[in-house]
Amino acid sequence: RVLEKTPQFVPGQEVTYDYLTNHHHDTLYLFVQPENIQTDVSVIQPLLKSIEQVVQEVIPVTSGIRVGYTGIPRYSLDDQEVIQRDVSRYSLLSLGLVAILFVFAFRSARRPLLAVATLLCSVPLTLAIAALWPGHLTLLSAPFAMMIFGLGIDYGIHLISHAEGELNHGVSEALAVEHTLRELGRSLATACFTSTAVLLVLTLSSFLGFRELGFIAGVGLLLSFLLMMTLFPALLLLTAKDERRNAPRPAKGRTFGDWLYCCHRPWFAAVLLIISVALSAVALPRFDSDYLNLQPVDSESVRLEREMVLDSDYSPYFAAFVVDSLDEAGSLAALLRSYDGIGLVRSLSDFITLPHISETEFERLRKLPPEERPAMPELEIPAAYDGIFNSKDGQFAVYAYPDGNIWDPAVEAKFLSVVREVDASATGMPLLGQLMISRTKHALRESAAFALIALVVILAWDFRRPLLVVLGTITPLLSMVWMHAAMRFLDIPYNPLNIMALPIVIGISVDDGVHIIHRFLATAGDLRETFRTSGRSVVLTSCTTLAAFACLGLTTHQGLRSFSVILSLGVSFALLLSLTIVPWLLTSLRSFVISDRSLVSDYLHPKPTSV
Repeated sequence: RVLEKTPQFVPGQEVTYDYLTNHHHDTLYLFVQPENIQTDVSVIQPLLKSIEQVVQEVIPVTSGIRVGYTGIPRYSLDDQEVIQRDVSRYSLLSLGLVAILFVFAFRSARRPLLAVATLLCSVPLTLAIAALWPGHLTLLSAPFAMMIFGLGIDYGIHLISHAEGELNHGVSEALAVEHTLRELGRSLATACFTSTAVLLVLTLSSFLGFRELGFIAGVGLLLSFLLMMTLFPALLLLTAKDERRNAPRPAKGRTFGDWLYCCHRPWFAAVLLIISVALSAVALPRFDSDYLNLQPVDSESVRLEREMVLDSDYSPYFAAFVVDSLDEAGSLAALLRSYDGIGLVRSLSDFITLPHISETEFERLRKLPPEERPAMPELEIPAAYDGIFNSKDGQFAVYAYPDGNIWDPAVEAKFLSVVREVDASATGMPLLGQLMISRTKHALRESAAFALIALVVILAWDFRRPLLVVLGTITPLLSMVWMHAAMRFLDIPYNPLNIMALPIVIGISVDDGVHIIHRFLATAGDLRETFRTSGRSVVLTSCTTLAAFACLGLTTHQGLRSFSVILSLGVSFALLLSLTIVPWLLTSLRSFVISDRSLVSDYLHPKPTSV
């Protein structure tokens, strides 16, 4: 209908017009840019509101014309809406699930709810620090509250579990809290420092998004640990009832730790270790750089962009070249059109009109040497294109579109290769996007190396023996192997968003192994007692982490959903390996592990025999 109203349209003749259209001439494209080149939401939001207002005023609802828009500004606003809606909503849901699971596991409400209340205090403190730097949240750093809920609650779980064991020996709550802090202080500090270090090493990354995520999540986790070791014990004592017992409480039936010990089979652990070694040969998961695959499944913006790429020569993503004259612009456009991989080229020469001279004559005069060229006529630039292909300082732009879907790795590689060959200084979203992906991958390698160094240093400071350091690093290393193998089998790729699950998986897997090793030393190599005192805590900490992050699987945002999936895989494998391979290796190497009695004595604290 728009075409029928244009002056150039004559029924029965070939249509010629200035509109940008698809191959079927049933869709028209308008490319709109903001006056402000900043990409902040404060700029993008007014831009889209202005577009919607113009559409409502110019195109009546009854005209039958459908209007939609796509592009990076639209996606940026969609991401902000996800942060404000889904992340906030599911953070509260995850906190509720953690609290319910906590209360159910300990069959009481007072201590678990006090731990959750303590954990909540760390969120506003973290937000206050984040307000100082970086001053904002992004799609990467927004789920930091879930990280605190999933990892920070672990300290409260271990404290409550151990304190209840002390209470069952007939002591008061004050003595139970004191003994718990003394006996678990070292292992909890090691667990906190390793998890925090894995997050804080992200601040050394060359990728700004990782630096902000690492700082906010690392500071939040450290604050939750400090509050659990100070505020939480104080709240326990302030709300304590008179729970003195003149005699120890006898155990009623088989405990959860006894069940774990009975289920432990050395042959099963050995099989898992053999499988782990075999899985280490599996290639790493692929990396999906398609930004559209992060968006909601039913996104109208994604649908429109994919239709544009399939049905036209245009795309929201193109390379931009800047030259100093119209002659250079025309020559560059002709050169670009001669390359494979370039779909469409647009410059000012496609839209100018030449008064008093034909286009053929204009091209002939332009090819003459400068000294033989007569004075060229003034160019009449259509108002609609003035400022798009030329600037006030006399420079001209040439836009080149990819020949195909830019999110196809082969199309992207070919297009960017041609662009860089023609002009290394070219710019545009495809080049910026590749730079972001390249930095993300580089940041992943950097973070993995820094995290491994930090883990070894902290474990060496704690255990002071190479064998224990090796045993402490087995769980995170093998958890990564199993997680990557599962991702390959399920065809779940890494992407710029779900890659932030790595530090969380490493942190929780280190914590599980460290607690098992500490309790094994504290019990002088008694595996049954190790499972009794730490088995339930390790299982519960993993379950609360899964509960905290599994809520993100309900979001419509595909990037956040994939983050939830691979995190759940990693935490599940970490729990399995820490309860099978690590105990089996500890018992198999028991004579070497506890050979140094002075080291073991650091973990041994006699039980109180009187109130």
